[in-house]
Amino acid sequence: MNFIPLLLSLVAALLFMQAPLPQELLGLKAPAPIFLGEGPTDPALHPPSTGTLKAVMLFARFPDGEEDLAMQELHQLLVPQAAEFFESASYGKLKLEVTPRFQWYAMKGSSTDPSYDCSKHDTHMGYVQEVVAAADEAVDFSDYELIYVVANKAPGTFNSPTFNAHGGDGLRADGHEIRHAVTFGNDVRGKDWGWQTLVHETGHVLGLPDLYSYDPSQGVYKNIHRHTGSWDPMGFQCHSRHYLAWHKRKLGWLDDEHFEVVTNGSRSVDLSHIESGSGTTALVLPISQTEAYVAEVRHLSEKHQEPGVLIYKVSVAAHSGRGPIQVLPAKADDDEANPEMAKRYIAHYDALYRAGSTFEDEQAGVQIQVRTGESGGFRLEVTRAKDR
Repeated sequence: MNFIPLLLSLVAALLFMQAPLPQELLGLKAPAPIFLGEGPTDPALHPPSTGTLKAVMLFARFPDGEEDLAMQELHQLLVPQAAEFFESASYGKLKLEVTPRFQWYAMKGSSTDPSYDCSKHDTHMGYVQEVVAAADEAVDFSDYELIYVVANKAPGTFNSPTFNAHGGDGLRADGHEIRHAVTFGNDVRGKDWGWQTLVHETGHVLGLPDLYSYDPSQGVYKNIHRHTGSWDPMGFQCHSRHYLAWHKRKLGWLDDEHFEVVTNGSRSVDLSHIESGSGTTALVLPISQTEAYVAEVRHLSEKHQEPGVLIYKVSVAAHSGRGPIQVLPAKADDDEANPEMAKRYIAHYDALYRAGSTFEDEQAGVQIQVRTGESGGFRLEVTRAKDR
């Protein structure tokens, strides 16, 4: 037996294990690895966000729950539009392939039993493990990277959290380690929440943080979504058409060549609409090692098509739910004058900068003037009084 190839493989594996994780993204460097942060995604913790992501969808029935919708209806509520979203938002780079197993798997306890508490890692894992064990005879789990569990409507299944585990800490079935799962609860049945919930939670599987606020002192719904409103599915998830450009870079759907990073001097930058996936899609202005301003061309929704420039601040040092991205609106929301907009989009629905407007941060020495560009895009005149 030739031991040299084996020895070389072992050495390569050890070097990979010891190699530091990439911490720099578009000119920013995270001070330390942050779980679900805005720095580079940890490939050892999250599955690839390009190619085909294979998932199996299982259905769990709690004895204290309702008869609810048929499994086929729940599948239709969650999957087809979400798969279309990922195909479009990734410019065809990610295909979500979900195989449903249309059988109710009876759970041993009631949904309110503490052993099914999805807010705790161990009990959440136990819940997924019970469903996997029940389905193991019919499903070859080695075929899948991700498990979706849809529960019947029950008093204890009020939300839809994500389960992620490091290598060696997951659960096993068919000689395969299962490290990623989403358990769907009652919230998916709410108006506009179904497939968008799958998009949001799958975003966590792929390494994206929450953009809404975890701060319990900000209990008003508008305050909870004060950071980004509905400009990204990781914030208010109901109406977003695309992830922010920064997230698309994290996910590998856009490359460095799609971003203009300006660290000094003045420059004119022509931006194309984010949905085109071509040309220069976003401007990045680093203002420290961990923070940058980002500008991109967006429109609010299919109903509100007029494009403009969205400007936001990114921090690779901030944690999920603590404002890692904050939209910097051109105008403050006027809820009294726009009650329907406030109801539908919650916050930052008037955020876009139009041609002729200017964003400025005197302390950072940054100014962005918005001009009309070619082919429906925008030209940004960037001035930096201070070098980064």
